[in-house]
Amino acid sequence: MHYLYLFFAGIAGGFIAGFLGGGGGIIYVLVLPWALRSVIDVDAGELATLTVANSLFSMVFTTFSGNIAQFRLKNFYIKEVLLVGIPGALVSILLMKYFVSTEYYSPWFFNSIIVLLLLFAVVQALLEKPPSQKDFPGEYNTVQLNTSGILAGSISAVSGLGGGVVLIPMLKIWFKMGIKRAKSISLGMIFITTLALSVFNLLLPAKTHDYSIGLIVFPVVLPILAGVLVSSPAGVLISHKVSSRTINKVFLIFMTIVLIKKVVDLVLTLL
Repeated sequence: MHYLYLFFAGIAGGFIAGFLGGGGGIIYVLVLPWALRSVIDVDAGELATLTVANSLFSMVFTTFSGNIAQFRLKNFYIKEVLLVGIPGALVSILLMKYFVSTEYYSPWFFNSIIVLLLLFAVVQALLEKPPSQKDFPGEYNTVQLNTSGILAGSISAVSGLGGGVVLIPMLKIWFKMGIKRAKSISLGMIFITTLALSVFNLLLPAKTHDYSIGLIVFPVVLPILAGVLVSSPAGVLISHKVSSRTINKVFLIFMTIVLIKKVVDLVLTLL
C-alpha cells in the first residue's frame, strides 16, 4: 500500500513543482521519512540524510518534466538559469559532502532549517504587495544571480526542498520579476542543482538497501517518479492559464499548511 501512497505523493509533488516552481520537495520531505522507515531499517541520524538525498533525486525528474513544458511554452530563460544554477550546484555538492552526509547533520537541524525557510516564505508572501501582472525583463546583475544561486543551492543541500522557497522571493524582490518568470528560472536552477547532487549521492559507497545505489533507495523513489511524469507538465500548463495573484495565494496557503506540520515535527524531535 505504501507504493500507492508514494505514487500519489509524486502526483502532488509534480503538480506543485509545475504550478509553483518549487521542485516538489515540500511534499517529498513530508512522506519520505515514513516511506524509508517502511522499506529499510534506518536510525534517526541516517533518516535525515536519506530523506534529503531521495527528495533531491525525485526532484531531478520533477523539474526536468516541468522544464520541458516551460520550453514548449517559450517561457524558458537559459542564461539566467545557468547563472543561478551552476554556482548553486557547486556549493550544494560541497555542503552535501562535508556536512549533510556526516554525523554532524541531525533531524533537529533538518527540521529547524525547513521551519525557518517556510516561515521566511510565508512572511514574505504576507508582506508582499499585490503582485503585478507585468514582468520586467532585461539584463540582470550577474553577481546577484550568482549569489541567489549560492543561497538557493545551500538550501537545497541541507533541506531537500530544492531552494525554490528562497529563490523565487529573491528574484521577485531583487529583480522585480513576475512570478511566472521567477518560477521558470527556479525550475531550471533546481534541475541543475538536484542533478549534480544526485550524481554525487549515487556515487557514494554507502549501501542502504538491496535495491539502492549510494544513498538512493529505488523502491521508495520509483513510485514517486511515476506520479511525477503524470502531473508536472499539467501543473505548468495550468499555471499559465491563471493569474499571478492566484499563484501567490496558492503558494501562501500551501506553505502555511506545511509549516504547521514541520513545526509539530520539530517539537517532537525536541521531546
